[in-house]
Order: sequence, then structure tokens, then C-alpha cells
Amino acid sequence: MQSQTVELSQERENAVRSLRAGRFLIHYGYARATESRAANEPGQDYLSLRFDDRRLVFALCDGVSLSFYGNLAARILGNSMVEWLWSQAKPLSGREKTAQALREFLGELTKEADKQIEAYSLPADLPPLVAEVLDHKRAWGSETTLVCGRLDLPDEVSPGVIMLAWLGDSRLRLWSAQGERTAELGDAFKTEQRWSTKRGIIGGEPNLFLEGLSRFGSIRRVLAYSDGLALLDSIQVALDATYLPGLIDQAGEAANSDDISVLEVMWQD
Repeated sequence: MQSQTVELSQERENAVRSLRAGRFLIHYGYARATESRAANEPGQDYLSLRFDDRRLVFALCDGVSLSFYGNLAARILGNSMVEWLWSQAKPLSGREKTAQALREFLGELTKEADKQIEAYSLPADLPPLVAEVLDHKRAWGSETTLVCGRLDLPDEVSPGVIMLAWLGDSRLRLWSAQGERTAELGDAFKTEQRWSTKRGIIGGEPNLFLEGLSRFGSIRRVLAYSDGLALLDSIQVALDATYLPGLIDQAGEAANSDDISVLEVMWQD
């Protein structure tokens, strides 16, 4: 199977979709906050993934609204992360080497990202005071949180591997056939962690989960979502294309609604 890439637009809602690719079953969706829809502004979240019938990589980013156009950092990092994860050799060669490679990538990416931010043109109709404030923010860069991962499914010949990494407080959960294993990720989803186009990694080193995938008994489901869908935190059951839209609508009706991006990936032996 030739690989496919999905990059969700930040300019509009993307209704929940379901698709199958080999042994993968994938659900994903995107919705802007009520305020963003009313103003016809892009959302701060960004979701991108690439997959074939045995491999899947993804990046879910939540731009920091108080930075310079956080949606820009979210899109830059999301697309670059998916490209980088896809290009890595399989299997990833151990925790320390993987962590080092990730740190180096996030540091090197600031060179090109900073150029894009510096070249970004502000809307011509902005009031002078607003433009001045934004240029001050530009000097500090555009920022985003990150949840990303790579799944290589096992087969009769070779073992599989799952690699997950994150910066910030977007959600990441995982299950095996025996139940939820999210507690193994620890209390490491910190609001102060993020990535900046100017300064790179902020608030501490990226968090990393790396584990082999056997054909039986290992992790079988991964769920990633931004904090706009925090009501999912207490839900244990697997989602589907009929249940998930209702949750997104419910979250969007809240007075403090935020952008929502969500990805669920399940696979079979």
C-alpha cells in the first residue's frame, strides 16, 4: 500500500472521519473554538498523520495563543515532525539515542521555523497598536505544544515498535487488551512545556515512551487529543465515528470552548 498523508486545515471544521489501512483503524476530527468560528479565524490546533498498511506516524499540536500566531508554530512543527518520524529507520535504536535524535531535530528545526515567522506578513488593516504588540511577540517566536508518535506493526518476520513523545498538556492515552496503561506515562503533561520557533524546547526535555510491539498482548490503542476535548479524560471506552462527533459538539457548546483536535488509532494482530 502506498502511504497516505492527512493534514487537517486550521481554517475550517473537519468532521470526524474513520478509515482503515491494513490492520489500522483510524478516527480523527477537528473543530475550532466558538470564538474562532464566529470571527472566521483559524484554529490554534493542528493535526497531521501519514500511514500505510503497517506503519503510522502522527503529530498533534496546540498553538499557544499568547505567542505570535501560535497556529503557525503548530502547523510548522506538525508537518515537520510527521516528515521526520516517517524518515527514521525502523526500529528506533533505543531510548537514549531516540531522545537525543528528537532533541537535535527540535533544535535544528528552529532555524527554518524562525525564518518563516520573521517573513510572515501581518494583515494590512491591523490597528498600529495591535501591530506593534504582535511585532513584540514575534521577537519571542511562535509556540506550540506537541504530542507525536510512530507505530510500526509486527509481522511474522520482525518485531514492531511504538514511540510516543510529547511536550505540554495535550492528552495522550494508551491501552492494551488488558486495559488502560496511560498511568505508565507518568505525571509528565506539564503546561509549561512547549516548543518555540525562536527558542526550541521550553520547560524541560521532551517526554518519551518507547516499547516493542509483539503480535499478542501488547498495546493496541492510542488516543491523542488537545485540551479542548478535556471531557474525554474520564471516558474509558473505545470511540467510533458516531460517538465522537457528539462529544465534540458537547465540548464546543461550553462557554469556555477551545479548539479541538483528536486522533484515535487501533490495530489488530
